[in-house]
Amino acid sequence: VVLQFLPSAVCFSLDLREPLTLGRIVTKPDTAVLNVNHFNAYRHGVSSWHCRLERRDNHLYVTDLDSTNGTYLNGQRIPAFDPHIVEDGSELILGTLRIVIVFHSDAIMSG
Repeated sequence: VVLQFLPSAVCFSLDLREPLTLGRIVTKPDTAVLNVNHFNAYRHGVSSWHCRLERRDNHLYVTDLDSTNGTYLNGQRIPAFDPHIVEDGSELILGTLRIVIVFHSDAIMSG
């Protein structure tokens, strides 16, 4: 999975073998974290523990972790703790931080 942060176009390539938390926090024991502070996360309203990406049953899921400013998937706010399937090319918004998600292999497929 590739996460492209907009408008910077910086990309992160991830294998997501384990669930990954996105947020402003640096570390938490036994939790994989992608710290998004480099993208002005505080100014964008990203929570310390904003959302989680997880691969299950050949799908990628995003789960909002009860963030203050919400997680949006393709323009729709998702309820806290309710996993939603992410498709290739989906836009994820954390507060106002925009991320495009692209699958770089056929390891995760819809259907």
